[in-house]
Amino acid sequence: MKFTEAITLLEDYLKQSEIKSEIKVYKSFIAIFKDLQNRNLSEEELNDFEIQLEELKVLQVTENNKKHFKKQLNKLIQFTLKRLNLIQEGTYIALGLSLGTGLGLSFGILILGSTYGVTYGMSIGMLIGIGIGTYLEQKAKKKNRVLNTNP
Repeated sequence: MKFTEAITLLEDYLKQSEIKSEIKVYKSFIAIFKDLQNRNLSEEELNDFEIQLEELKVLQVTENNKKHFKKQLNKLIQFTLKRLNLIQEGTYIALGLSLGTGLGLSFGILILGSTYGVTYGMSIGMLIGIGIGTYLEQKAKKKNRVLNTNP
């Protein structure tokens, strides 16, 4: 199945659905397909995606559409990230935040003691982690390595 066919089919599903969570999943699919269309994919990569779409039965309607499409969306995202060596938006920020918090807490307790060390260490660590994560995120966006999954 080609991306244009998939987008057309998903837009039809979008018009028929009234459930907000289903609509969000459909819009995420459409955003991914449009993002992939805008990338200069080789013929081999396009064939891999078409095969993957058929194998996953991504656009097959089931009794529980929300659950089915959500599961297939996650599989498609993982395949896309792995195949094209991309990241999802917010990956570096989340990583920087978690590492900054942990390291800030450790160094804060070591340097300032238990009372102030926890508060200031975590705060400063979070700020530094978010700053580094944001920098890495911007760098990845400039290199066009971020997969757009948000509608």
